[in-house]
Amino acid sequence: MLTADLLKQLQKPLSLSPQCQVSALRAGQVNQVFLLVDGQQRWVVKSLSQDTFSGVDRQQQFALQQRLSELGVAPAPIWMDAGQTLWVEAFVEHNLISPADEHQQIEQMARALAKIHTLPVDHPPLNLAQRLTHYATKAGLETGSHLLSQCTTLLPHCRQQAIDPEHLALCHNDLSYGHVMSVSPVMLVDWEYAAVGSCFFDLAACAGINHFSRSARQRLIHCYAEASGRNTAQCQQQFDIQYEVVTLTAQLWQAALDASQICHN
Repeated sequence: MLTADLLKQLQKPLSLSPQCQVSALRAGQVNQVFLLVDGQQRWVVKSLSQDTFSGVDRQQQFALQQRLSELGVAPAPIWMDAGQTLWVEAFVEHNLISPADEHQQIEQMARALAKIHTLPVDHPPLNLAQRLTHYATKAGLETGSHLLSQCTTLLPHCRQQAIDPEHLALCHNDLSYGHVMSVSPVMLVDWEYAAVGSCFFDLAACAGINHFSRSARQRLIHCYAEASGRNTAQCQQQFDIQYEVVTLTAQLWQAALDASQICHN
């Protein structure tokens, strides 16, 4: 997205001055992220126009993040356009002193996850089975494909009825180390895929997103069990189940993205 077009769309809803400046922060496979500065005010702007496949309800996510900002763990969402292609939220400083080794980083992420999993959030649980079926449909998988077969096998583990009520919690579902702004108090960014679901799916997603080795995954499980007061063996057992689901979710998401890009080219 051209910065001039971005400023034009945001000028009225944010009452921007002529001195306002915008710069690119980062770009993922789908979204572009910008920093918007106007005097002493700073915002993060996310361009979501390339996401034509995920099925995420942005209005629902906006309301969820409002609640999370009230709890002090997420930036306050400010504005979203009617077409749900532009998202504006408050800018938060990165106050985390990066540790020297991966073990300390893992400990920080485990502590952050343990904290958010205790938050009192009244929000409908994510229907993960429905989301995976949606990805499979968007990807146009053929009958008999390996991914579709794997999806059929793992869907029973994705249904809400399969989640122990004690494991149901607010989940970030996309926690890379770069999303941790601070640990004490916890402040996380990029909540686009946040939902109520299995805390162990969230833990496994963290391991998958950060491409943890087997030993790093063991460290994450141990630190999370310690921070959450859970039994380590139980955490390991549940993690192993959800790690398969997370891997499948990532593969289906990528297949759906690839199919959407082919359609646009």
